[in-house]
Amino acid sequence: MDISPPPSPAPAPPPPFPVLGVAAPLVVSVAVWAITRSPYALLFAALGPVVAVAGVADQRISGRRSARGAERESLAASERLHAEVRARVAAVRVALASRAPSAREILDGSVNPALLWRADPGGDAPPIALGTGDVPSGLVWRGDPDARVPDP
Repeated sequence: MDISPPPSPAPAPPPPFPVLGVAAPLVVSVAVWAITRSPYALLFAALGPVVAVAGVADQRISGRRSARGAERESLAASERLHAEVRARVAAVRVALASRAPSAREILDGSVNPALLWRADPGGDAPPIALGTGDVPSGLVWRGDPDARVPDP
């Protein structure tokens, strides 16, 4: 049974500064000023850098928002991974426990009596578990051996 880690969210690259977004309004406003000699045309020269800086700020804000969403998705994926591991380990534990009744189950009477008190004293008598211990789960980690999955 293979277990693989969820992918880590990739860091978002910083937004580039729009050089053409700043230069184009400057060139156009200087050209309009040269034709009209109106000082109001130069106001458009200031508008270009303001819009460019606002665009960069907007990209950073939306980048942080999407990074938070990716982080939430990564945490949800790690919670699903933890739940899957717990379910698989529980299934292995149940399968191992069903192989043989424990002495406690026999004394408590929770084992099917037809399995215990048979008239056939042959070699196919059910085994009795006298204790429990640690055994390998059979789960195999596929992925980076140094990967850390955060606790849910």
